[in-house]
Amino acid sequence: MHVGIDAHKRTCTVCVIEDGAVRESFAFPTTREGVSEFTERIPSRATVVVEASTTGKVISRMLADKHEIHMVAPPERKRPIKTDRRDAQRIVREDMLQYLRRCYMPSASIEETRFLVFQQI
Repeated sequence: MHVGIDAHKRTCTVCVIEDGAVRESFAFPTTREGVSEFTERIPSRATVVVEASTTGKVISRMLADKHEIHMVAPPERKRPIKTDRRDAQRIVREDMLQYLRRCYMPSASIEETRFLVFQQI
């Protein structure tokens, strides 16, 4: 099972693909309760593809212990028709085909070290 998340400040749009076909699409609020609702609907160890952004980084951290996370860089070219549902479906399909660049996700200890160095500077 592959899941694509188009993450935004207030809501996230999800596209679930199973056996090459879209099984379902839904949205959840970008809150702790919304993320826990997402984890209840999606089985553990599913591949979750999240577009790299500030919100995407936070959601990736929240889901990292239960799912395999792929954070991907947004494509350089803009789509003529853009909707959140299409974006979620596009990023999961393109990640399955390995068309998108994956982003480095630092561990919690590296993030702590970076924050500490930032505070010291």
